[in-house]
Amino acid sequence: MTAIRARAGTDAGGWIEVPILADDAERGRWAGAVVDGIARAHGDRFDAEAAPAIRQVMTEIAGDRDASDLLVLTFLPTTRPIAATARVRLMDPPPLEWWRSRGFSLSRIHTAGAGHGMLATRTLEDDVVGERVVAHQAAFVFVDGDVGVVVYTEPTAAVVFDRAQEGLLEIVGSLTLEYDDGRAFLGERAVDLPGDDADTWNIGSHVVA
Repeated sequence: MTAIRARAGTDAGGWIEVPILADDAERGRWAGAVVDGIARAHGDRFDAEAAPAIRQVMTEIAGDRDASDLLVLTFLPTTRPIAATARVRLMDPPPLEWWRSRGFSLSRIHTAGAGHGMLATRTLEDDVVGERVVAHQAAFVFVDGDVGVVVYTEPTAAVVFDRAQEGLLEIVGSLTLEYDDGRAFLGERAVDLPGDDADTWNIGSHVVA
């Protein structure tokens, strides 16, 4: 596997970087520390009864880390067990038609650190126990030669996705990638994608500004 180092972050509230943890015991201790931090931050507003559920969610997120994940960051907008996760992952870049066939809208982007790329966004709707549920998904794709890196979220409930946008955009905007020999990974401009590069994006409404 290609060795790449990734750096990214955000000052937006609610975001936590998920470290590489060796086993269930480490993941449990880390998740417990996250819950303790949330409890301290919210003081009397924190509902202690929610602690086990939050800890379980964080343990599952830490355990779901793939070998191709360069960075994992998760967003907890409330003191309830609700999270949105952004993964920076190595990938074999699929063709544009792969994204289009799955309902993604595509547009060009550019960042100072990762170079040229593509933003793929889609909105999904489902019926859950008689209620209409709307979810958004975003993927920021950068390709350097035959190596691809994607920053993506799983489909996330619209109300959570909207609150996560600020931090997600800061993560993508701050992203830098480096091969293990010190060379910078810089995304190439996709020749088959129409339109101009954009440095800012409104991913919730799929409008590039």
